[in-house]
Amino acid sequence: GLGIDEHAEVDGAAVIDAPALIESGVHVGAAAVGPRVILGPHCEVADGARISGSVLHSRCHVDADAVIEDTILGAGVEVGEGAEVGHGSVIGEGARVEPGAVVEHDSRLEPGGVAA
Repeated sequence: GLGIDEHAEVDGAAVIDAPALIESGVHVGAAAVGPRVILGPHCEVADGARISGSVLHSRCHVDADAVIEDTILGAGVEVGEGAEVGHGSVIGEGARVEPGAVVEHDSRLEPGGVAA
């Protein structure tokens, strides 16, 4: 199914594929989300981003044109513009993926770490 909290904002140009859960305070721009995605409270997803098969804990920020596939992002993770996070990766709480960075499949980034 598709669950979008009444306190979430989803741009009319966004494409949301079920199953997906979008929690309170989330803002999704003209992005592609789903299938199999959970966006935790107060996440921000910018225009052109693509997220599938992933769980984003609270307060994650995904910049324009970033690609996240089959990944878990801890709370407060920032993914920069055009960055790619590969299948099976786990990005620790408060970590940052720099703009344009490529995180290889099955990677682990420690809490507070930086991928450049």
